[in-house]
Amino acid sequence: MGEQRAVELVYRTTVDDMTEALRARARHTTQGRVARVAPVFGAVVLGIGIATAILTRGGERTPWLLLLAGAMVMYASHRQPVVQAKQFRELFDEQGESRVVVSETGIEMVTANSTTTLGWHMYPRYLETQGLFVLLSADKGATGLAVLPKRGVTGGPYEVDRLRNVFDQRLTRLA
Repeated sequence: MGEQRAVELVYRTTVDDMTEALRARARHTTQGRVARVAPVFGAVVLGIGIATAILTRGGERTPWLLLLAGAMVMYASHRQPVVQAKQFRELFDEQGESRVVVSETGIEMVTANSTTTLGWHMYPRYLETQGLFVLLSADKGATGLAVLPKRGVTGGPYEVDRLRNVFDQRLTRLA
């Protein structure tokens, strides 16, 4: 296999990027799968509250606490990745523009305050979303992740396909 030209990306990471990455990562970790039970639990509590309200015909015994608790659990579980992503906003602002080069040897990331070279062993798995490539560390919780927005790929839309091909050759793609 001959050496391929590197793929370059230039972008600023956003809260939306991180939210999308965290939601995608949650589908592939034990912690994320457990967290998906929370909205179901909230729906059950809300359902019990509604059923109780109907049975008591909305009288003095209307279970406001159950109704509120169920709705809050459902809302909070949906918003959790957004809240978590917003905690990174200051870091994104400090990083400024990211310049990334993906080659056969690994990934080099340059920001306003750091330069990092990542060998392929650092992030052996990846997944693709509509707008991102998300590289995940090997540990069960995928505590390490690299977020590469497709909009940052320079050189035209065919370069996204080249980037995907590099990842397919070097990493395990998660469905």
